[in-house]
Amino acid sequence: MANEYKKRAELETAASRFKNNPKEKVTLVLDGRELPHMSGRFAYGVDVLCPSYNCIIAWNPKDDFINKATARGSLAESQLYIGPELVCSGRLYARENVIAKNGITKQLEFYSYTADIVDGHIPPKFKEIKNSNLRQIAELLLGIHGFHVDFKNDPGNPFDAVESERSGVETVGKFLQRLAAQRGLFICGDSLGGVVFQKAANSGTPVARIEYPGRVATEYKARFDDRLRFAKYFASSMSGDGKPLNATASDPQMLEKAPARQLLFEANDADASTIKDAAEWRMLRIELEALSVGFPVSDWFDGSGKLWRPNTIVTAKSPVLDIPDEKNYVIKNVEFAWTAGERSAQLTLVPPLTVDGSGKLKVGVK
Repeated sequence: MANEYKKRAELETAASRFKNNPKEKVTLVLDGRELPHMSGRFAYGVDVLCPSYNCIIAWNPKDDFINKATARGSLAESQLYIGPELVCSGRLYARENVIAKNGITKQLEFYSYTADIVDGHIPPKFKEIKNSNLRQIAELLLGIHGFHVDFKNDPGNPFDAVESERSGVETVGKFLQRLAAQRGLFICGDSLGGVVFQKAANSGTPVARIEYPGRVATEYKARFDDRLRFAKYFASSMSGDGKPLNATASDPQMLEKAPARQLLFEANDADASTIKDAAEWRMLRIELEALSVGFPVSDWFDGSGKLWRPNTIVTAKSPVLDIPDEKNYVIKNVEFAWTAGERSAQLTLVPPLTVDGSGKLKVGVK
């Protein structure tokens, strides 16, 4: 295993120095040094392979440390803490120098180590992988660069053979996301720069109750586009002996109102035992996007005082956001924002989605 990435144990040990931080404090570490900053944002989600954060700092052009750490090509290593908790580890990839009437600043943009697999292509020697399940494939492609791989759910049956679309074109991230889709899994990055495979939650105990009016931010805006949805989702593939394979998943609401809206797609990595999973996953993926709603809240913490986390359940009510009755929702994504004087968060909520035994979508059934 390559030493390009810091070991998780080293990051965990370094995090112990912030264990007594007040829970509202945001700490930016750059090249091992805690760096004061003026404002920032951090975003992560159940389907976000590369979490990211940005911070604005005051800049004195004579500060040798800042100049060196933020120079082009420095790829300075960084960590972001909210309270005592390490929420993201990665590198400085972009910066913007700003000279304005009120001073000189730098906006620093950091991305998880997983940015490298989002951007990096599959080596030619891995163009074809045979008789391996998703976990084995992930550990093969990610392990060589020191990435930790975590499966929250079963990786599913082995693939007979999988190929990248074309050597030098398909990135590692897209390749793994394509295969994960055939097994009904989403991929996200963790706080230590590892990769997590998991299903979207569809049940659980709510961690908070949020309502409008009540625990809110200053602005509400919601756009819903049912044109993103389809009545039927057809997956097609070919078996090893050349026989066509097909499976269908459907959205009953759209089937009743707009039956002509049908989506056909190829699931070339699916076999007879997984073609149904591929159709259902594509439906869930699209419906999650179409049915999502942004819900701003004025604090970073849920009902138990913990940071808002993707893939957990909340109870929500807001007629303004088309949620007239109290219902359970899944937190799909979270974005935190802060300045010297205030903090807020934006939750992206989706109703719990399940698929019954006949491939029909059920919304909010648990």
